Amino acid sequence: FDRDFLFFTAEPYWQITPKLYGVFRFSGIGTFDRDEGYHFEGSPFAGGTGDFGDDARSLLRWAVGVGYQLNPRTKLKLEYSRDDFRVIETSALDDSDEERDFVGAQAVVSF
Repeated sequence: FDRDFLFFTAEPYWQITPKLYGVFRFSGIGTFDRDEGYHFEGSPFAGGTGDFGDDARSLLRWAVGVGYQLNPRTKLKLEYSRDDFRVIETSALDDSDEERDFVGAQAVVSF
């Protein structure tokens, strides 16, 4: 496919206390064209290619997270994110399955 793509990301970060921070992420990739889609995948679990094939015109990802510095070598993180696929206007696919929600928790330990 001969397609032009646009990719963007924004990630504001707030240091709430010396040990607690919050972050918001918004990113997207797509043709953003009414008639030209592509197979976008929202790793690790979104499954855009399998569900929408070449009919996805964009994938937008919203995420909000918090982190806590337990000690100098250990950080705890919690995140909620949503993937939002948009399909082209001529798609015969059901567009009611466009949004996927995820929750993740992580402990980061450095040595």
